[in-house]
Amino acid sequence: KIREMKAFKCPSCGVGSSFYKVHFSCKCGYDPFRMAMGHFNHGVDSIDKKEWDKAIDNFSKAIEIRHDWDAYVARGIAYGEKNEIDLAIKDFDEAIERSPKTKSVQAFFNRGNAYMMKHEYDRALKDFDEIIEINPTDVDIMVYGKRFCCYHLKGDNERADKELMAVINKLKELEEYRKFLIEDAEIDARNPPLLRGSLGETIKKIKEVEGQIN
Repeated sequence: KIREMKAFKCPSCGVGSSFYKVHFSCKCGYDPFRMAMGHFNHGVDSIDKKEWDKAIDNFSKAIEIRHDWDAYVARGIAYGEKNEIDLAIKDFDEAIERSPKTKSVQAFFNRGNAYMMKHEYDRALKDFDEIIEINPTDVDIMVYGKRFCCYHLKGDNERADKELMAVINKLKELEEYRKFLIEDAEIDARNPPLLRGSLGETIKKIKEVEGQIN
């Protein structure tokens, strides 16, 4: 962004360089893109190891260099795993502001998850609706699943049933129906504590409907 294109001192040689934080390397050979990607990749490795503080530290270093939207998303996910939901939402907000519209789906999805963890289901639904609006012909099955969870937890059974049928139709369309019907324990193991149960309820309901339509 234009506001970032100002004079900085190269962290390697200390010489002023107008653009090294944005796109260009310094004359000394310092390459900010490579440095930022290095920190980002270390952060991803830390997430795989569930080392959330290390992940946050690495993503923060990447952000300090380049302010890339995907680093904000990744750091937000790490904050979410630590149950620091407000910090996670702040990062997802920043990612949405900085990313191209077509690339913002990941940030909207994760922010919707964060709002679900705060029991702010209407705000979560707004984010999931935004994903559908961005690319209505290619919506991930989990978006409909999350929408089902929101309506179910709000007590809106009529809308929940409609979303449930959207999930089932999408699953059959993708020929992943059986694959999606996994054990609740496996679902819980992959999700932050405050989300546990909501997806489990989705699967249980889908199994019930499966028995009715087969």
